[in-house]
Amino acid sequence: MNRNDSIKINKNDNSQDLINLKSIRDPYGDDYSTFRKLPKKQREKIHRKHVRANSKKSYVFANKASSIFASIMRYALLICLGYLILNPIFKMISTAFTAPTELGSPTSIWIPAKLSKEHLYMAFRAMNYNATLPYTFFTVSIQVLLQLFSTMLAGYAFARVGFKGKRLLFILVILQIIVPAQAISLPQYLNFRNFDIFGLFKAITGQPLNLLNNPITLYILAITGQGLKSGIFIYIFRQGFINLPKELEDSAYVDGSGYLRTFFSIILPSAGSTLLTAAVLSFVWNWNDMYFVNMFASTPNNIMVKLNSATASMDQTLNSLVRNIDGATASQLELLVDSPLYKQAIADTMSLLTMIPVLVIYMVVQRWFIQSSTHAAVKG
Repeated sequence: MNRNDSIKINKNDNSQDLINLKSIRDPYGDDYSTFRKLPKKQREKIHRKHVRANSKKSYVFANKASSIFASIMRYALLICLGYLILNPIFKMISTAFTAPTELGSPTSIWIPAKLSKEHLYMAFRAMNYNATLPYTFFTVSIQVLLQLFSTMLAGYAFARVGFKGKRLLFILVILQIIVPAQAISLPQYLNFRNFDIFGLFKAITGQPLNLLNNPITLYILAITGQGLKSGIFIYIFRQGFINLPKELEDSAYVDGSGYLRTFFSIILPSAGSTLLTAAVLSFVWNWNDMYFVNMFASTPNNIMVKLNSATASMDQTLNSLVRNIDGATASQLELLVDSPLYKQAIADTMSLLTMIPVLVIYMVVQRWFIQSSTHAAVKG
């Protein structure tokens, strides 16, 4: 207790020594002799107030100290995680705009000492970006729409519709999440290699269809709930629909709506945050997918296939590009194609070009996601 803090005493007390109470600022310090002259009850009252005052100040100080320490640790953790995530991206951006002659220079690690668009130009041509970007965006968008359509209907059925075998089928959905895709890849490959529906195609054309190296294969997997990570999306939609109030559906059923009409007009608009979450995850995972694409729909027009092939055969890719360039630029590039730093710079720039559409999609959808989450919270 500070010496400047006076202790307030009830003025209605009948003690004869109340005159000296106002002068007692610290009953255990310089005012101890005056404190000892007080009656026992008065001394106990002053003692209790002294202890409470010190305890309260100690609690406030400890609470403030712990709050400051927690804030410091939280910001330190966020800064470390942000650095780990953003450090490779910043280095890719810096490398993309660094002149080839400045590669490896200690002055061009974060900010290029000399700006150049040569790496972007070479990566752009190596990936055939004008063709691979629209093709991949179109095919992935169709996959996302088909996958969302099938998985959200399945999730709604598991959440609201009662039918026989519901638990068994949901266990199979969980197994689809647990079991790796490689375990069933061979049967799927043979099925699409000799695709037929009840023998109709073989009866009409004399042989089954070969759907390999065709994006239709990926569309079939998406619409049938067997696409990339479809089990996770079914589970996400199921949990999202379960948390919605049952009264929303009951009022629609009273008005004569069926399952589908209730789902599309009532349930789906109320689960906007769940839908946006699944849409973003589906787009990112299908965009970065290499396994299903290489097995079922391998084509040089796919951006990930092109990135993989160009990176694996970097020497051949750069030599073919240099041969198609005339003038002094070609002679300069011939001196650089054998440099490991130059090859790594082109590979990093190609990876950056592959990431740009995903980053743009995320930045565009982020505002809608926050608005949808806020609307759902207010509505809930």
